[in-house]
Amino acid sequence: MQCALLHDSIEDTPTTRAEVAAAFGEPVAAGVQALTKDAALAKPDAMVDSLRRIRAQPPEIWLVKLGDRITNLAPPPGSWTREKCARYQAAAIAIADALGTASATLDARLRARIAAYAAYT
Repeated sequence: MQCALLHDSIEDTPTTRAEVAAAFGEPVAAGVQALTKDAALAKPDAMVDSLRRIRAQPPEIWLVKLGDRITNLAPPPGSWTREKCARYQAAAIAIADALGTASATLDARLRARIAAYAAYT
């Protein structure tokens, strides 16, 4: 639960991994770090890297990523192009393919959202 609540804290705020570890412990920090994309990598490489790190974590961390993408597959911002939506949908497919075995229920929900997202691509 802590990783779910903190999953974007390192990526989107000045919070460091060390601060997460000090406040919530090493297992939570490792999960949050795995869920954090490496900004130094190109976007496609960052996703592959993040999925590799997530897969090295307990399955509960996988569930956080699945749930996050389910939520994020809401209607996209109006400024997004069809191409950007298609890339986002493709990334969601990669997430489902890499992590879906952690939960048949979340995998099915994510794949349904992916299918519905086709309206924007």
